[in-house]
Amino acid sequence: MDEAADQRTMYIRYDNSLHGLNKDINIYGLVAEQYVEEPEKDAGKKYGHVKREYDGRGRLTAERKYYTDSGFIEDRYEYDSSGNVTAHTDPNGVQTNYTYQYNAYPQTQSKTVDGKTYRTESNYSQHTGALLDRRDENDYRIEYAYDKLGRKIKERHPDGAEIKTAYLDNLYRTEVTDRKSRKTIYNYNPYGELKTVTDPLYNTTTYKTDKLGRLETISLADGRQYKYGYDVLNRATRITYPDGSSGVKGYEDSRNRVSVYDENGHGYMYDRDAYGNLIRVVRGDNNSDLQYEYEYNALKSIASPPRYLDELHYEQVRHTTIFENDLLGRRTRKTQADGTSEQFYYDANSNLTKHINYEGKQINYTYDGLNRIKREIYPDAGYNISYTYDNGQNALTRLTKVEDSSGTTEYKYNDLGLITEEKKTFMVGSTPLTNQGTEYTTKYEYDNTGLLLSIEYPQVHGQNVNVSYEYDDLDRIKSLKLNNNTFLTNTYDNVGRLTQKDYSNGVRETYKYDAKDRLVEHEAAVRQAHRPMAEPVSYGYAGEAIFLYKYEYDAAGNMVRRDITDGNVLRRMDTYEYDYINQLKVVNVPGARDLELSYDETFNRTYLKHGYGMISYNYNTTMNFLLNYAEDTDGDGAYEMSVQYAYDKQGNPTSKVYRDVRNGQNVRETARENYTWNDRDELTKIEGRVTESYTYDYRGLRHIKSNENNTYKYIYLQSNQPAFKYDVTNNVYDVFIYEGTKRVARVRFDSAHRTETEIFINNYQGSPTVVLSSTGNIQYQKYLDPWGNMEMEIGVPSSDIEFQYTDKELDTNTNLYYFQARYYDPLTNHFKGRDRVKLEDNLTNYFGINAYLFTNNNPVRNVDADGNRIVIAGDNAYQTRTLRTLNSLAGFAGTIDKTGEYTPTGPSKYPVASTLVTELVNSKYTVTIQKDFEFNGEKHTNAALADIDNYSGSYNGKGASSTVGFDPASSPVRLPVSNGKGGYRHEIVSNEIILGHELIHSFHNAQGTRLLGDMLYDPKIKGLEPEFKPKEELSTVGLGFENIYSENALRLEKGFNARVQY
Repeated sequence: MDEAADQRTMYIRYDNSLHGLNKDINIYGLVAEQYVEEPEKDAGKKYGHVKREYDGRGRLTAERKYYTDSGFIEDRYEYDSSGNVTAHTDPNGVQTNYTYQYNAYPQTQSKTVDGKTYRTESNYSQHTGALLDRRDENDYRIEYAYDKLGRKIKERHPDGAEIKTAYLDNLYRTEVTDRKSRKTIYNYNPYGELKTVTDPLYNTTTYKTDKLGRLETISLADGRQYKYGYDVLNRATRITYPDGSSGVKGYEDSRNRVSVYDENGHGYMYDRDAYGNLIRVVRGDNNSDLQYEYEYNALKSIASPPRYLDELHYEQVRHTTIFENDLLGRRTRKTQADGTSEQFYYDANSNLTKHINYEGKQINYTYDGLNRIKREIYPDAGYNISYTYDNGQNALTRLTKVEDSSGTTEYKYNDLGLITEEKKTFMVGSTPLTNQGTEYTTKYEYDNTGLLLSIEYPQVHGQNVNVSYEYDDLDRIKSLKLNNNTFLTNTYDNVGRLTQKDYSNGVRETYKYDAKDRLVEHEAAVRQAHRPMAEPVSYGYAGEAIFLYKYEYDAAGNMVRRDITDGNVLRRMDTYEYDYINQLKVVNVPGARDLELSYDETFNRTYLKHGYGMISYNYNTTMNFLLNYAEDTDGDGAYEMSVQYAYDKQGNPTSKVYRDVRNGQNVRETARENYTWNDRDELTKIEGRVTESYTYDYRGLRHIKSNENNTYKYIYLQSNQPAFKYDVTNNVYDVFIYEGTKRVARVRFDSAHRTETEIFINNYQGSPTVVLSSTGNIQYQKYLDPWGNMEMEIGVPSSDIEFQYTDKELDTNTNLYYFQARYYDPLTNHFKGRDRVKLEDNLTNYFGINAYLFTNNNPVRNVDADGNRIVIAGDNAYQTRTLRTLNSLAGFAGTIDKTGEYTPTGPSKYPVASTLVTELVNSKYTVTIQKDFEFNGEKHTNAALADIDNYSGSYNGKGASSTVGFDPASSPVRLPVSNGKGGYRHEIVSNEIILGHELIHSFHNAQGTRLLGDMLYDPKIKGLEPEFKPKEELSTVGLGFENIYSENALRLEKGFNARVQY
């Protein structure tokens, strides 16, 4: 890379006409114009070109941002005599008006759009400026009280519930009492560093820092300890886990290289150029077959050859993706390595208005005055989507109705903004269904903190299904009731791990963990009524043994052995081997076929050898399409059958052809499947060997599945899990019961009003392995291979238990698993269709090169979810600390599974934080929390980034996924906060507030409401001057904006002082 050619120059022209400006504020005047040029690469281009106009008092009146040399978008501002902004007109001409209390504090914010007025109000103390109360657009009012030092001590909600905070300054201690009178105690050292946290059950976590204030150890309530090491520059170098294993990080400053190794001593080295751009990723064992290099041009386009080769072959495998942006940085074109391109167009508020996809098809979008999406318009009008907002009680600013190809979805809300009712009406007239137009209504009940208490399912055959939850003092699910009868109860240890689950039919599951919280034993047994509890069987529970799973792991967390005992007989013992980058390499199954796998440099499986032969795979090496695979079934070295695929320009398969190749040159086609995709890249029809069609809603959830024999309809819960599956042909409903997001039972209702309840026992991956009757009898057992293929089943055929591998539905006609975002083929270990998350979003995620990859080729350890989730990514210690921070923020007792996917459980004392986290979990987009991320060649922590490949969705109403960089061990941050007397003081920010701030950004991204541009913000506090700040940051903090979620809202409900400046 030519570093000299990448130099940039910032031009700033100052407006020196404002000679009356106080020189203590800005002796240089105010910036009137600025832009960036890169003359060596883009001569004449002015990136980030902004012009500003001011009135005679130095107040910003207009700001123009240029997207071409002459085209611009403009924001305009008006002021009162005191200098307060009274009106802001956005580039689309929508005006927001502001009023102030005591001529200083922002009291109301309002705008009128399409005849509706959206208004928020706040009231302040005239003497201290402290916030006394606030009302949102739906008139929900919260009141606040403070001590003499201006610290919040009480928060009162409309139902009378209060949150109280007590400060014991002489003891360096803070006590927070929630709405249920439960107390959490925080102890600090004299430097303001957290020492201990004691929860309402008196479990204490201890934090120890060294003389430099760096975190040294974390001691959990059960005595386990994590240790941290640093170099002389205070950079983290080592983490030592409770089992004694360590992860290591090294720095070679002379080479701009960082090396990261896991507990197995395996890792990668990351090289950067002089500007901090990531230019090379090298395997720690210096295997040149897996060395990735990146180049950047002026617009940050990335050239990413998938491997390093000698010069003779280098250009042949050079796969380059090119991005084109306008002068505002909005992506206008993306050109893939195969030459296909997609284009993007925007309105004045940077809402995406037109998208031309790789097939050349045009999708249009329209918005209302609040920049909320109103319509999605597709070439096939049958897939158009219409959105309606604001209709009904508590509905202002909220989505209330959606019309799409599946029918209509309508929502009602409570005063906390939580959905209390969802009504689904299937389309009438175009879908070949019986009882068309039938309405299915699901109702939700919450406590006053926003905790889900019960779900009332839609009536089926005139019968009711109600699921309710009870919680312990740490807000973890204590019991689940089905139609008011206790169905299961849970027991936890003092560090929050589930240790026992008891069902109403006498079945008990028990769980044991190692020092790294990895599951090492999982057993299930059913109690026999004639045998006393004190009399044990082989598993220690008085009853009939169902199964015992035992797991062993290597130091880095890869499972290396799994023993399965069925009843009292050892059924199988599997062992696993991995390569340097933790891809599954060998599966040893005594008495069965051992499996051996190989992968290419872009992580495609190239062959799978088994006891009777092998399967080989061939790919389009540019785009990683699976072109074909062939199988030798008898080990004679000759292939007997092959399967071949074709694709469209969107990367979706269009056909699958089965061929008999035993006769050499006379290849015979034996079957064919043709695939039809809509303009939203959703699979809508399969024809040929099987015929099946699918219909989806606006969220991409499949509501209808039809084939020659049956039609099925699905109704979903807010978790995006199916509430039920309705077999229209046979008039049978399967209603699913969940503990959080985990399916634990199915209740079947037939047309004769008979019911049958079955209980699911799930393994560590969430796959149901045993199905029990309501009386505890074993109905069905199964064993799957690591990729989800059936190996053995006993009892009811698997087609009757549709939700199998990782609890995803298996379409038995096609042998594809429905993962909601995509379909997965367990025979090829590939998804149908590309992943939305691309390599350029996170260059250090080398597996991101392959958009069809499943579980990073380690399905024993990883679980690939459906895209609707919060994921904590990192080693066990990072996951543990971040999980605790996230739970502390939200007030939940949430857990993470083996992949880091977060499930919130239990009630919360924090309505703002808990609702924020719940909405993110239930969003159709993913939030990935990790220690840091790469963007434009720089490492970012305590930051949030919208999905770059769908970045415009973060601000145009469509929504986008996010990556959050969060380091719970980073240096303390001090920020100016209110002192309660109209001034400010600096205060250390807690980790939970830092994480909450970034999750609010992620929420804006998911909602498509991220704000663009800067605005002048005046804190009205002596010593803090007016400055231009990013609107998105001001909105996220809650400065000059009144939002449901803001950092200051989180601070207030946590008992911290409000932040007064960004």
